Amino acid sequence: MARRKDNKDRMVLEGIVTPFEWQGEDHIQSFAVLGAGEEEVIVKNSGMGTRLAKALRKRVRIEGRTIGIHMGRPLVSLERVVQLKTNE
Repeated sequence: MARRKDNKDRMVLEGIVTPFEWQGEDHIQSFAVLGAGEEEVIVKNSGMGTRLAKALRKRVRIEGRTIGIHMGRPLVSLERVVQLKTNE
């Protein structure tokens, strides 16, 4: 499923959690979610970083608000993360 906007800045996206920015060689500073059609959104580094780290390279559904652009990609403030089964 691609991005779905419910209103002006709210979004839902299903995709794979990937590292986006690194701090040093072994610490992920920020995450991205890669959706269908190579669509990529950057996740604002907030209190959900641990949940995203546990879902690294797994399929998730994220819900949140678009709050800006970071390095040419939408920057999203997360409200919810759900790890999906591979057949969902």
